[in-house]
Amino acid sequence: MEPGRAIDDIQHYDEPNADFASGWQRFGNYFIDALVIRFAQTLLAMYLFSSFDPFFAITMFLISYFAYYTILESTFGKTIGKWITNTEVRNFEDIGKITVQQALLRSLIRVVPFEPLSFFGSERGWHDKWSNTVVVRSNSITASAI
Repeated sequence: MEPGRAIDDIQHYDEPNADFASGWQRFGNYFIDALVIRFAQTLLAMYLFSSFDPFFAITMFLISYFAYYTILESTFGKTIGKWITNTEVRNFEDIGKITVQQALLRSLIRVVPFEPLSFFGSERGWHDKWSNTVVVRSNSITASAI
């Protein structure tokens, strides 16, 4: 399926509700979010390593990673990368807002080895499919889908 094609083409909607985010938008989301997370973790590391406790530092890195995606996606439907690329994550069934459980599941699945490669040949990677979500262009969502 081509990026930008209506979700209606693969589901039973009476009218198109949204368009898939393009591969370049998805790559932009990944790249921008990775930079933001690494910057925050670097600041966190500078603070934590002043009283070095490796277990605590690693735990905080993991918590910050999961918190970033889970809180932003469940609250706003967007991470900083998605804001910049004008995309958002939605429930695949009705293009409605995702739940906290879906956001947490998406965050957990992102650590599966080779998960970023799951987008080759498909608009929906593993963290989309397994959490029943989809990333769409923000300006393509109709009022009936919200």
